[in-house]
Amino acid sequence: MRSNETGTSPYVFNVSSDVSSDVSSSVGSLSVVQLSDRQKKIRELILKDSFISAQQMSVVLSVVPRTIWRDLADLQKKGVLVREGNTSAGHWIWVGATTDNDK
Repeated sequence: MRSNETGTSPYVFNVSSDVSSDVSSSVGSLSVVQLSDRQKKIRELILKDSFISAQQMSVVLSVVPRTIWRDLADLQKKGVLVREGNTSAGHWIWVGATTDNDK
């Protein structure tokens, strides 16, 4: 590694202590998962009945089943929803936050 005229590495920077708190607050905000209104309704349905099917959700929410499957796949990709068991006898597990301020 090359040194500058002072004999220190050119890659060493003096960083204020505020940077670590700024970084921590930024990283914390990255973990917040944004849900659409329909995904919030899906979450409520799953919390009421973890064995609810996509077909049943589509009837309750008045959308086609494909729309529900797309939302379920997105929720699983975001890491807030897990499907346990097989397609017909399995159930949903909501692992994301369930705070009232996302309603």
